[in-house]
Amino acid sequence: MVEPIHLQDNLSKIPLLQRIIEAARVAPEVSKEQIAEQLKQKKNEKTSKTQESQESEKTKIQDEKQDRKQREKRKKALKLSEKELEEAEKDETEPGQSGKLIDIVV
Repeated sequence: MVEPIHLQDNLSKIPLLQRIIEAARVAPEVSKEQIAEQLKQKKNEKTSKTQESQESEKTKIQDEKQDRKQREKRKKALKLSEKELEEAEKDETEPGQSGKLIDIVV
């Protein structure tokens, strides 16, 4: 037979056992929620990294385009200055003309 002390000890442990059983029952649900939350966080981190890399690519492309435009402007300016120099040399090399002629009508 069960002694009264053992019976009282077992009865006092019932609330503790109920909590343990409830925690064990809820644990799989909680762990599923935690895993789902972790997966969401990882997904968000990956998408933010890809967005950052896309934005950095856009800035790189824009910088490259600006560099090309600046190079083209410089080339055009050099060509124009070369043409002006050539024209000035032609004007100087023409015989009998020391400068440009101006037509004046009175």
